[in-house]
Amino acid sequence: MNILDGIVNIFRFDKTNWKAVALCLVAATVFWFFNALNKEHTATISFPVQFQYDQAGFIPIKSLPKNVLLNISGSGWDLLRKSLGFKVTPLIIDLERPTETAKIAPATILTAAAAQLGQIKINHVASDTLLLSIDNRESKKIKLVVSKNQLQFKKGFGFAGQLVITPDSVLAQGPAGIISKISDSIQLEFPLENISDNVKEETELSYGLDGLVTLVPNTATISFEVSELTEVTRKVKVVVLPSPPYRSQISKDSISVTLLIPVVRKREFAKTVGPFAVIDLQTLEPGVSKIFPNIKGLPSFSRLVLADSITVRKF
Repeated sequence: MNILDGIVNIFRFDKTNWKAVALCLVAATVFWFFNALNKEHTATISFPVQFQYDQAGFIPIKSLPKNVLLNISGSGWDLLRKSLGFKVTPLIIDLERPTETAKIAPATILTAAAAQLGQIKINHVASDTLLLSIDNRESKKIKLVVSKNQLQFKKGFGFAGQLVITPDSVLAQGPAGIISKISDSIQLEFPLENISDNVKEETELSYGLDGLVTLVPNTATISFEVSELTEVTRKVKVVVLPSPPYRSQISKDSISVTLLIPVVRKREFAKTVGPFAVIDLQTLEPGVSKIFPNIKGLPSFSRLVLADSITVRKF
């Protein structure tokens, strides 16, 4: 029993003894750690990499690699600092022909690293071949447009004037291969509904494609006047085109048309000379036809609702 009691007593400490034991363990661990750092070790460290090229003339299509892994040897202290990111010199890779450089092999990385990283002993490159995709930077002027069909007015309301986009065009900048495929115009989305008041809205411009294409400027303002609409009816002259060699006979030389116009432009509309109705004989077969003439010369703020038909005999 005395032997068993002795063994038990070895592991029986009061709180003061436990603190002393813990401090001894910490001190031993620190001593071992510092001693190990003084020795030479081998480790794989991530080094930042920077590509040097004319950024005004070229643009990456995909994100360029940001780091390379190098297996290096050195003192524990030096490797610790580098693994924590302290005093890690970026590796500069010069691209003389950016658009022609699709790959950078480990051997090339090793040569550049050996020349730039000084006394560091580099064993080998742990990264795979670096893949690059760089294109010429190009720009193109693109017109901004808004489809009036997407505008949703409150019932009885509509345009009282021209829709204006400021600026009316932007400069698209990005990789040449993408810029060459971009349309000459961009259709702007306009989410407003139930419109009954004058509009002046600023919208942000973007082209997607993960930010590869930038638009300058990147905002535009859409504005137009809105008014309550009213119906007006007017007699318009019928014009037959073309003249000889065709001969024709028409049932009447004027027809009635009904238009929707803004209330605020009613007086202005009353002073306008147009519109007029056009019959194009080239589109008709010989004989008698009942048609709806094309109404031309409508003011920009008006919309055709109804027009009379006319009977035409083509000889």
